[in-house]
Amino acid sequence: MEIDSATLFATLGHAKRLEVFRLLVRRYPDAVPAGEIASALELKASTLSVYLNALQHVNLIHQNREGTTLRYRVNLEQISQMGNDLVKDCCQGRVDLCFRDSPDAKERRRVLFLCSANSARSLMAEQILNDRAKGGLRAASAGTRPAMCAHQTALDVLRQKGHEVTNLQPELMADVVAKSSYDFVFSLCDQAANEPPLSFLGCPIMSHWGLPDPVKTAGSADEERQAFLRVYDRLEHKIERFIDVTQSKQTRMELQRAVDEIARL
Repeated sequence: MEIDSATLFATLGHAKRLEVFRLLVRRYPDAVPAGEIASALELKASTLSVYLNALQHVNLIHQNREGTTLRYRVNLEQISQMGNDLVKDCCQGRVDLCFRDSPDAKERRRVLFLCSANSARSLMAEQILNDRAKGGLRAASAGTRPAMCAHQTALDVLRQKGHEVTNLQPELMADVVAKSSYDFVFSLCDQAANEPPLSFLGCPIMSHWGLPDPVKTAGSADEERQAFLRVYDRLEHKIERFIDVTQSKQTRMELQRAVDEIARL
């Protein structure tokens, strides 16, 4: 069933439905449990159900069931069509009215990794990319609620892998974003992705690279260390692939698709 753009925009015109939609866009490519959405946005389950049904009715989101859990993911095809309609109809083909500050691929060089505490995953990602960087890529990291200090096991694993860790410290996202613009922004924990984002200078390419939190590992010190090593290995794999695509992909659409594919690695 084809849905006209006026109906799509009207559905998103409700403030709370728009909050749900934005959260699911930030979490893409994840399929997010309804309970997690309700908790993140402080909504009653019955109220959230109404909002999700409205978004699903106009095909902006997909629903799938895993056991007893309902999960929701944005429908990129419908969103893309809505964007095309906006440019062609409302903006009369004036792409410059809708999409600004989108530099060429060769100019996209600054990367920001986000977590809630910025004490482990995001710090590890920052250091891996900076040490593996090619073509001037530079990384920073930040937290929505930064810890007082870096997690010791994260630092130990980085040292074991040959990285310098002297200056690695958690920083507040608002402070980091105020200092510089970024060309890519990757959230590494669900909690950070669930929170309303700050406004970024320019128009960064964004994706959610969700990884399990090794800090929450239950068990012995050795089991915790193994959890950090597994996260390190996954980050290294993603970042090496990311470096490759920044050398080969040229358009914004190509890069966006590539970083979303990396999210699934």
